Amino acid sequence: MSTSTKRKGNLFDPLNASDKPDAILRKLKVISEFASDMTSQNLDKESTKSILALLDNLTQNFIDDSVSDHPQLMLMLSCCLVDLIRILGTSNPQIIKKTNNIVSMVNETLQISNKLTDQAYLPQLFYLLESLDKAQISVALVTEKNVDLTKSFIEASLEAVDHLQNQPEIYAKFERLLGSLFDHASHQRLKDHQFQELLLPLLFTFNSKD
Repeated sequence: MSTSTKRKGNLFDPLNASDKPDAILRKLKVISEFASDMTSQNLDKESTKSILALLDNLTQNFIDDSVSDHPQLMLMLSCCLVDLIRILGTSNPQIIKKTNNIVSMVNETLQISNKLTDQAYLPQLFYLLESLDKAQISVALVTEKNVDLTKSFIEASLEAVDHLQNQPEIYAKFERLLGSLFDHASHQRLKDHQFQELLLPLLFTFNSKD
């Protein structure tokens, strides 16, 4: 295990779903703070195994209706999940299997963006978008099998853009993220109607802002 991981001791131990939301939020903040500086180059087999176990814990126990009444918890959970897949890499076979669940969680978070317009939440939202970009989520997301999920991601993102259009830095992050998604989609062997379904909402939204 890397030296930095050793110092954190039980950082990647599973979270208890029965804990109170505030306690879970505090632990997620610690994980997110530490994970933000990690890359795949920092990992050895033991730390990779620990992170995969934590990812299993989060996706199996926290991606459900139990967190839907806690916008800040949903936002922090999304940040942690995306950070973990960024660290492990979207080409990791075990990550590919989890990507759909994680993106679904991100979609739900973006869909409640009207509850995240408070200045206290904006840095975390900005960080989430930045992490999605760094994780190259479009590479894992845009496939023929995932067209419906990709559409949901685009729709959730555009809904968030609408709520946060007075936040230029966040808007710019959405524009970059969705532009990257479109670029990747244009190089995939999608059927014409599938590609158009992904393209049209993006063109309409961003062209209308010019």
